[in-house]
Formats: sequence, structure tokens, C-alpha cells
Amino acid sequence: MKLEGSLHFKNGLIVDKLIETLTLNHIALENILRKTGNQTIAGLITIAGNVNIEDDVTIKETINRVEITYMLENFELGEETLLVKGEVLFNRLSYIQNLTINGLINGQNFSKLKNQFAYKDQDIHLMKNITFNNTVQIKGNLWVKKDINGIVLSDFVPRVVWLTKDAEIKGPIRFVQPVECYKYLKVENELSTALFLGKNLQDVINEGVFIDRGLLKGSFQFETITIHEDLKTKFINSLDMDTLVYLKTPQQLNELDIAEMSVANDFNVGNNVNEVNLMVERDRTLLSNVEQYVPSEIVFLKNVIVEEKLIAKLINKKPTSKIVTTNTEQNLTALYNFNSKTWSHGNITVDGLINEINLTSWKGNIISSNSEEMLHIKQKWHVKENLNLARPLKGQELINGINMRQLARNIQERELYLCDIETKIINDFSNICKDITYLYKHAKHQIYKFKYFEELETLRLPNQIHFVKHFQFNSRNYLLINEKQSCFSKLMEFNGREGFLELNSLQTGVIDQIEILNDKEVFLMVTRGSEDDNLSCNIRFSTVVWRFNKEEELEIVATHESQELLHKQPNIPNVFYGLKNQVVTEFKINVSKEPALLQKYKKWNINEDNARFIPFGNELTLATDKTLFFLGDFENIADEKVDINIEATIVSNFTKKSNNVIPRRGDGEIAVVSVGVNKKKMLALAGHKESQVEHRLDVLEIYSNPFTAEVFDKLSTYRPLGLTSIDFNNGETLLAFMENRKILQIYEYKGIEGFKHRSSIKIQADQIVHMDLGFENVLGLIYKNKITFLQAVMAGNRLDGDDLNCEN
Repeated sequence: MKLEGSLHFKNGLIVDKLIETLTLNHIALENILRKTGNQTIAGLITIAGNVNIEDDVTIKETINRVEITYMLENFELGEETLLVKGEVLFNRLSYIQNLTINGLINGQNFSKLKNQFAYKDQDIHLMKNITFNNTVQIKGNLWVKKDINGIVLSDFVPRVVWLTKDAEIKGPIRFVQPVECYKYLKVENELSTALFLGKNLQDVINEGVFIDRGLLKGSFQFETITIHEDLKTKFINSLDMDTLVYLKTPQQLNELDIAEMSVANDFNVGNNVNEVNLMVERDRTLLSNVEQYVPSEIVFLKNVIVEEKLIAKLINKKPTSKIVTTNTEQNLTALYNFNSKTWSHGNITVDGLINEINLTSWKGNIISSNSEEMLHIKQKWHVKENLNLARPLKGQELINGINMRQLARNIQERELYLCDIETKIINDFSNICKDITYLYKHAKHQIYKFKYFEELETLRLPNQIHFVKHFQFNSRNYLLINEKQSCFSKLMEFNGREGFLELNSLQTGVIDQIEILNDKEVFLMVTRGSEDDNLSCNIRFSTVVWRFNKEEELEIVATHESQELLHKQPNIPNVFYGLKNQVVTEFKINVSKEPALLQKYKKWNINEDNARFIPFGNELTLATDKTLFFLGDFENIADEKVDINIEATIVSNFTKKSNNVIPRRGDGEIAVVSVGVNKKKMLALAGHKESQVEHRLDVLEIYSNPFTAEVFDKLSTYRPLGLTSIDFNNGETLLAFMENRKILQIYEYKGIEGFKHRSSIKIQADQIVHMDLGFENVLGLIYKNKITFLQAVMAGNRLDGDDLNCEN
């Protein structure tokens, strides 16, 4: 079977026998390395892992940049050995299982040097005198034939007292230095010493308390004392032992003064306690837990709670028979006046009047406001105030002389008529609104056009400017300025005629990149720290997610290891991408948790260096100098549901395509340009090629589709920098960039005519930041420690009103 043309198999292709083709995945067949068969490789080949080649291989040039001829001349390979013919220099530590050396190592003969080695794990026999310059610890046995430091050990050992063994010394001994005994030191004859335990020995004998003596004369002071038997003494801590009251022992006391006492058992007092006879006082005391008969009058100074029964004729000089109780049934015959709201938890039977109302006759004539049954009113009513009826009212008579049925029919007919009129008015208004909106939009495009740039303001900072970012929050415009050699960033706000005013200084570390994330509830930004600065900042070498709060401060939400490059897609909230070590990672922030959760969801291993994100199209795309990587559609990435508790990161697939258009990271600048009324997206690419002649030898290329190399326009320039697209929302689009850091070039989109040169401004700048202030377009040109703001001046009167909402 023969197939002509280009074929694309989405799910792969399996061939059982043979396939003949010129290219495979845009790669010439002769450039693909096959597993079987003879093949000649003409170019450079890089192998990432180990390679095992079973058949013969012929290499004509180098392996790992080493000439094959050099390897064959200096090395001879055997079956299990390698013979090195020349000198070898090891640049780092090498591990060789068996090494045979015939020459010198660092200029020394290894055979002679080997005899001087002392191994830690082997026995060694040293024939000569040995001098150890430092302390030596020998864990095994040490045999010395002669002497150590001039001492013959065989003669010295019998006279040695070992620290680790008990010893008996039979003759007199003299210690030259102080001796510390860890156990007992027993001296049978005489001990002559100046100090014993740091004190004079004679004083210790005279003043010491010996545990084998029974009678001690004088006063003694002990820090801790333990008595195994009886102790007989007159005083302890200046207390007379005869005056102490002993616990748990029977005693008979004539008089006792106690400050505080807790008694575990009963005790008897023969006379008074605190000058009170307790027996007499008990008979006159009212007890709280004993039933008593009290014959006398009692006055309680505070409230009294009686948990059981209290029988009394008078309470507060009032007879108890006339008290109305709250928790008993009673028959009340007098007239009562309640001064406050009174609640009855049971039924009340009243024979007389309540507030001069006879409840018996009143009950038969009342109309309940919350009755479950329909109530019938047969008499004529006159309502003095407003009356609200929660349920339908039925009747055959008139209300205020009006027939309500006829009135309801008239109102319904009037409502239908008014609804018909209102519908016609709404339809007419909607049609008029759409016409006015169409005219309004086109009028804005026609009467409000770009004219030129003029200087708005110039800011000078103490230090050279490193990075600038413009953002909006709550309809206010802010500028975050990061200076070189500084761990702080200045936060400034644009305040109309007053220009940019400094609000505060924020500790952000050195910033190389900022991406603003989308979230309806909070304002989030993610920053990439600088890896080239040696400042000792609290925040450095990391990717940080910040929350900008209402107090105009940045607070850290989450951190992660530093990424080489950041990217985000405008339509996906709280999702951004990081590139580090040839791996792209998708991060998602969950701000509903406290603290916020920063989690890795996906990763792609692209295995190529110097990749850059391409902010073009609907796919997450990266480019190196040779390859385009398509990692997937943004919407599909965002819609995939991943368990928030998952710890593993999903490794995703991607598609590749050869790249002949977009430069790799560091070789040029790219910018997305929205042109025309329909906001068609194009990609502008700018680079520089070194030349001895400073003329316009560089080309700024604008692609309508960079992935298919569709060129829309080319502009000649020299050392372009800071590509910036300016959209005026009226169909006008400007492309601004610096030429050789000295001239600001402005080009205007002219439809199918391409981009035409509009103006040039002589001004120095290293960076360009574009600020859409809502009512004005402003360019910030950054040079060293200065920012010059240029305002776009428009021709015509601008229509500042909001668009009409024809739906409402």
C-alpha cells in the first residue's frame, strides 16, 4: 500500500513488516538512531544514560570530547584490566578496586612509602624508634621491647597503682600531687596531709561529726540529716522539744494556741475554745443541716434558701397565710394589682374582672387573630385603625360602601392594559438602546485618536532601579519599584494631578519577575526572586505568593523553591506555571484554606535547556532554539479535577514540533500585539546580531502565526529592547521599543499595510513599562535611577461614559 502526502497518527502507529518513508515526526529517517542494523552517524550524538553496544562500533573522532587516537595510544584495554601507559592526573577522588603502579605517585615511590604505613584495622610491627607528636589511643594490646619515654615498663609495672583496680600498698607512700579517691581509702597506720577534703585535717578531726559516736556536745547545723534510730535532743531549729504537739500520738495539753488546724479525728476540749464554751454555744446555734425547733425570733441579714419545709407564722412581720406562692395551687379571694408582667405556667380561674374586663362575656365575642378556623362576623364593624388580614376575606356586603368584587375585576382589566403598554415600551427601548450603543462605540473609535506622547512626570530614586511592575486594585493604580542592592520595594500610587506618591516600603527581597493572578475574592501576585544577588535578605532565592490587602501591604501567602521562569494564563484563576531544571510545573493556590495551600498538580519533563514560555494561542507552549513544546489546552488543564489531598504530582505528556522562528530564552524579546478592532493576536520577535557597523542590521519580525512561520511584517532596527504593545480600545495599536537604548521608536498598525513608523523620541532607557490607567495610556521609561513617564495625548473629545446596558 502506498500513501502520498503528510500523515499524522494521533494514537501512534504499529507496523508488523516494513514501512518506507523519508521523514518521521519531521525528522529525516537517516537521522534517527535505530536499535538494529548497521548505521553511520555523521554528526554529534549525546547519550544521557548508560549504553551497551553488543556489536562492533567505530568512532572516528571523540568520546566526551577526548580524541579516540589519544585513548588508544595511552590506554590498553584487556578483558578485566586497564593498562595506563602514560601519567594520569585524578582531578577528584577516585575509587579503584585493584591498582598496580610501576612508577611514582606524586613524585614518591609507592613501595617505599607502603612500609611506613600504619593501618587502623591491622596488626603492625614497627622496627625503629617511633615518635607520636599527638595523643595516641590504642584499643588493642601494645608490646614494647625497650622503653616508652625512657621508662622500662617491665621494671615499672610492679610499682604502679592502677586507677581502675583496687590496690594494697604495703609500705609508706608519698603523693606528690593531690589525690582523688572514687572509693574508700583506708589508712592503717598514719595519714599525714595538709588538707583533707579541702580542709585542715586536724580541724576535721576536732569538728567533724562521726557517725559511730553516740554523744555529741555543742550545736550542729545539718543541710540534710537521716536518723536510722532514736534522736534525743533538747532543741531542733531553736524549738523546745517539750513544747511541740506531736502528730498521731496521744497527748494531754493544759493550754494550746493554734493559728490554723485541720483535724482528721475527734478531739475533746475541757474548757473554752477562743474564750467560748462550745457546749453552751451549740445550744444557741441554728444549724443548716439539722431539723430544729426555734422558739425565739430570728433576723436573717441576707437571703435564705430553704430546700425543704419551713413552718413559720410570720415572715418579715407578714402572715404566711396571705402569701401568693409561685409553685402551689391557691384560692385567692382578695383584689390583686400586679405592677409588672406576670406569667402563669398553669390555668387561672377568675370569677371577677381582669383590668375591668369580664373574661366570660369577652370570650364569646372575641375574634382571634391566629385562629385555625374561619370566623363569621354578622354585625356591622367600624375599624378605627389599619386592619391587615393575613388570609382571604369572604363576604357579600360592602367595605366603606364599595363592592370589592366589582373593584377587583376593574383592577385586573387595568393591569392587563398597563402590561401591554409596558411591553411595547420595553421593546422600543431595547431597539433604541442597541442602535445608540452601536453608534456610541463607532463614535468613540472615530473621534478619539492618538496624537503624540508628552512628558507627564519624572521620578528619581536613591539607587539604580532593578524591576518595576504596574497593577490595579480596587480601581486604583499602583507601581511596585524594586531597587538594586535593596531587600525592599517601594509601593507608589498614581494620584491624578499629583502624580505618583510613595505609600510605604515593603520587604520583598530582590525581584526578577512578577505575575498577577486572577481571583475574585483576593488580589494575589507571585514573584520570582533573583539568584544573582548576594544580599542577605529575609526573602531570597524563592518563589513567593503574596496577598495585597486593603491596608496596602503585601503579606506572604505561600512560598516554594525558586523557579527559573514564571507564566500564567489570564483566564484561569489562581493557577501559574514554573520552569526549573527542564521541568514545567503547574501550581494551584487554594485560598479558602488557612493558611493558603500551594500545591503542585502537574509537571512536564521537556529535557531541553533555555526554554521560554510563549504567551500566544490557547495552549501552554514553550520554545527552545530547536523545538516547540505544546503542553496542552489551558481550559483542559484548568478543568481537570484533582484531589486536593493528593501528594503525588501528575506527570503529563506533550507534543513537539521543530522551531525555526522563536528564539530561545536569553537570545531576544517577544511581545503579544493585539491589533485592530477585533483584537487579533500577533507575536513580535526582536533580537540582535553583533556587528562592527552600528546600522539597522537587526530585524523586528511580526508573525500572525509564529507556529507556522506566517510573517505579517518586518521592521529594520538596531539593538531593539523592551517590546511594548499599546492598545487604545478604538482600533488603534502602537508598537513601542527602544533602539540601542537611546531612541524610543513608535510604530502604528495600519491594517494590511503593516506597521508604519509613527514617531521617534530621543531618550535613554533600559526598560519600558506600560501602564493602562483607565483614562490614559502611559509609558514608563527606566534609565538607571530615573523613571520618565510619557502620557499619550489624544486628538478629539473622549466619550468617558459607560456603555449602555440594553439587557436591563
